[in-house]
Amino acid sequence: MTPPPPKGIASLHDHRRSREVEELWQRIEDGTGLSGVRVTPFPHHSYPDAGRLDTGALDARLHALAGRSRPLTVRVRAVATFGGSWPVV
Repeated sequence: MTPPPPKGIASLHDHRRSREVEELWQRIEDGTGLSGVRVTPFPHHSYPDAGRLDTGALDARLHALAGRSRPLTVRVRAVATFGGSWPVV
C-alpha cells in the first residue's frame, strides 16, 4: 500500500506557465522514456514539508499573504529527481 503524500505548501502557476511546464514534462517523457513525470495533478512549486506545522494558522496567514502579493518570476537552472514513494522531477 502506498503511503499518503506528505503535507506541504505549494504555489500554483498561471495558465501560461502551467502550459509551459506541461510541455516540458512531455519533452522529458519523450526524451528519456521516464514514466510518472506527471504524477502531480498540476504544475506547481512546492516548499518544505509542512506536516509538523499548525496548518489552520498557516492557511489563514498564507491566504492573507497571497491576497496582497504580486506574482514573481522564478528561473530554473537545473532539474533533479527525488525518489521514494512519491518521486518528483
